[in-house]
Order: sequence, then C-alpha cells, then structure tokens
Amino acid sequence: MKIKPSEIKGWLESVQDEEDLENSTVDKIRRVMHLVYSMAQANDLIPRSVEANPVKHVRIATTTGYEAVLGRRSKPGISSAACKHSSGC
Repeated sequence: MKIKPSEIKGWLESVQDEEDLENSTVDKIRRVMHLVYSMAQANDLIPRSVEANPVKHVRIATTTGYEAVLGRRSKPGISSAACKHSSGC
C-alpha cells in the first residue's frame, strides 16, 4: 500500500482540527513520522528512495497566533507581592 503526501497532510490537518492543536505541535507529529520512515529505511525495512518516505514532501506551517504578554518586571531580590507595596519597582 502506497501512502501519498497529500493523504498524510490531510490526516495531520484533520487531527489538528479535531484536537485543536497548534501548528508547532502538528509539526512535531510530522517530524516523528519522518523519523519513523527514516529509521525503517536505515534498517532496510523499506526502500531508501525519496518516494518511500512520503512525509518528506509534507509541509506544515509552524507559526501560531500566540502572542507573548510581558508583565511588569520587578527588581532583583524583590518579590512581586512586595513590589506592589513599593513605588520603586
């Protein structure tokens, strides 16, 4: 049975939607799948041709909508609770 890159991409996208996963998580799954195929090739379980590793041709976006939120920074050695009561933080 031959698995096509488009089938793998479709499966990854459906898992992402069903499980509400970030792009970076789906890319990690793709990388593990690629490693499994590569190890199978290294152990002569499948041919060492490019076509034998369909994951090699699958691209997943790695950017997300995550935006870092930076908080107020306190001085070294001063806890956040102590900083609330001090005007010098």
